[in-house]
Amino acid sequence: MFPSRKIAVGGCLVLLLYASPVQACGFSESAGKVVTFRQEAATSKIILFGWLENARKGPASGSTDLVMTKILKTDPILGTPKVVRLPQYIPIPDPKNPPGLLVFGKVAGGKVDFFRGILGKPVLAEYVQGALTIDDKDRVKLMRYCFNYLEHDDSAIAKDSFEEFISSTDPDIRTAGRKLSADKLRHWLEDARTDPGRFRLYAFLLANCGTQEDAPLLRKLLDKLVKQPFPPNMDGV
Repeated sequence: MFPSRKIAVGGCLVLLLYASPVQACGFSESAGKVVTFRQEAATSKIILFGWLENARKGPASGSTDLVMTKILKTDPILGTPKVVRLPQYIPIPDPKNPPGLLVFGKVAGGKVDFFRGILGKPVLAEYVQGALTIDDKDRVKLMRYCFNYLEHDDSAIAKDSFEEFISSTDPDIRTAGRKLSADKLRHWLEDARTDPGRFRLYAFLLANCGTQEDAPLLRKLLDKLVKQPFPPNMDGV
């Protein structure tokens, strides 16, 4: 257990919103300026997860306490606090059920700068922790890990796992696809809740682990997409 004390940190914490990446020819080419959690972790000295409490609106940008529950990465400058004070007011709609927050921090000029924060549940920290155990050069193993999270209920996890795929080269995606679940891919391609922007990847993966019997499914999907006013990129289909 850590001794009970708080530490205030400097810097500006940015809570990022998520948008689907623009698709283009070639998966890695379509990734654009995608920065995955693993890439963020590579430049971070500190990665923490915890629950938010004591949100204050002032002075300046306000502050919010992060009650830590998991430390994925740390630096001696942080010490061993149980609570870290973040330099930004983060609303807490229900104090009895506070949101969780994963934060990435750098150390500069003897100070901690938390530069990115993602709201989520403990599974978010577990997902990132699992991804960080995989060798940076083993893209195939990473994608097979991320496959289980592609349609996760946590939108931040689902987005990051998808971006790990599209940040990979087509040959690596093809290799990873050969040992994935064709049944899951068929379900996602037929599910009305699946983001159409993901059909391109899912169809490409199915082509590597499915069978000839999947051709009618893809034909049906293609016929559906071409009728849309603004169809997504369909080269994978």
